[in-house]
Amino acid sequence: MASRALGAVLIWSLDSLGKKLLKLGQKLKFYIRAIHSFRGKQMTKLTFYGGLGEVGGNKILLEDRDTRLWLDFGLSFGQKGEFYGDFMGPRSKGGIRDLLRMGLIPRLDGIYRDDLVHVPKIDNALRELGIEDTSYWTPQLQSYGDVLKRDGKSWLTGVLLTHAHIDHCGYIPYLDPRVPIYCSEVTLRVLETMDEISWDEFTKVKPWRADRIKRGAFPGKPTIKRGNEVARGFKIFTPGDILKIGGLRVQTFTVDHSILGAVAYLITTSDGKRVLYTGDFRFHGRQAEATKRFQEAVKGLEPDVMISEGTRVDETEPDSEERVQAECTELVSKTKGFVGVDFAWKDLTRFETLREAARAGGKTFAISARTAYLLNKLGRGGEVEGDPKVKVYVPRKGSMLYSLGDYTRSKYFAGFSSDWEEGGPDTRHLKDGIRAYQIKADPSRYLVYLSFWDFNELIDLQPPEGGLFVSASSEPYDEEGMIEEERKKAWMRRFKLNPPGHELLHVHASGHVSGVELKAFVREIKPRQLFPVHTEHAGEFKGLAGQVHEEIKLREPYEI
Repeated sequence: MASRALGAVLIWSLDSLGKKLLKLGQKLKFYIRAIHSFRGKQMTKLTFYGGLGEVGGNKILLEDRDTRLWLDFGLSFGQKGEFYGDFMGPRSKGGIRDLLRMGLIPRLDGIYRDDLVHVPKIDNALRELGIEDTSYWTPQLQSYGDVLKRDGKSWLTGVLLTHAHIDHCGYIPYLDPRVPIYCSEVTLRVLETMDEISWDEFTKVKPWRADRIKRGAFPGKPTIKRGNEVARGFKIFTPGDILKIGGLRVQTFTVDHSILGAVAYLITTSDGKRVLYTGDFRFHGRQAEATKRFQEAVKGLEPDVMISEGTRVDETEPDSEERVQAECTELVSKTKGFVGVDFAWKDLTRFETLREAARAGGKTFAISARTAYLLNKLGRGGEVEGDPKVKVYVPRKGSMLYSLGDYTRSKYFAGFSSDWEEGGPDTRHLKDGIRAYQIKADPSRYLVYLSFWDFNELIDLQPPEGGLFVSASSEPYDEEGMIEEERKKAWMRRFKLNPPGHELLHVHASGHVSGVELKAFVREIKPRQLFPVHTEHAGEFKGLAGQVHEEIKLREPYEI
């Protein structure tokens, strides 16, 4: 009996001990998971979705605990150019399916517009049309709104935008309008200009929805249309401001670039790590002093991470906007006949340079209506209206009669307003601008802006033989650019411009810092880790930091 009782007690004791050990094991697993979860939340990560091994296309995701920020969200011209050309691109009414399938945008849940992931009421339209395969309209991705509804909070915290060049902002139209976009006020005004003179959706969105055809041969049949306009959530700062975004502290710095409003960022994470993101910058434009102030502010900083552009890191010669002005002034002054010029219409630094060259040469500067629109958007319309030596060039549109009705689809050619519903049509350019036949009457009086897409105007301008055309924009860097260059030369030959060889005459200063200046800049900052982006020559950064990531892997997170 005693042995049986002892056995029972022993069994009970072992059973009790086993249960306690089981509970202890469960608690241990819980604590281990909690520790891993805590560590995961503590870990700061950088993931590169673009800007690697090429100039542009920056899309860098910074994750710090529950804060997730894109550092730019740009379009890669190289990637897009592999599949598409000037007159062929992703289909807009197919949502983001084409872009995802071709690998042009990140396949991530919780960032894109609801209407681009699943068009509202599309299921009803498909059923009515007898279409059972819905895969064309559902990219098997969760939208920003889907994740917000599922988790009760958004996955994406925002976008830190450095400037308004397409290779840094080009895919913002696909992001949900509730995603905060942090940028300078000048950058916002440039984006608004781009929207108002084109079909872009940088600042306002018109969501797609399934609807019915109202009129025509098939009224009542299903179709897809745009809905009411929705404004994006921009968060505007004055460069120099310090922002608090989630768990991050963000310092903002004005830098010089070939577009106004460019900024660099110094980000301090929740655990004190510092990430310096340069965006695009240079030391040789009209705002060079701003870049020098940025340089002084971060000298000797020793950040944990520096993400630096390196467009011209392999080039040794510094550039100079003053050189461009001097050369253009000489060319314009000594040319007695027609002078045309090409430059990026958003580059107001180059506009100012060429305006001074025209003035020195005794010529009136006939500028693009796009440049005039941007100047007015920035509160600088007086530089057009108040200067008799600056005129807006008005091309023939529509019926080709210079009639007001010819400009209803491109209102900015007629005046500073793209909205004729309030206050009526703005026709100040039609009244006060300059037309081809006026320039043709005395071409020696003008310096005329003509991009490649404006070359048909040469047919109306009829420049006398022996005239001059200056290309004050960047030289071609890919096959498509080389093809365009050859077409430009064909126009030179046809109109006997740039004799005797009719070659293109390039006078340009880059929007990017030279290699000599950039390397000295990085050495002064002394980063622990360096991630070169926006460059085809990452190897040139070797030895400039404690650790240089010369071969960054796409879509692979880097813990910092």
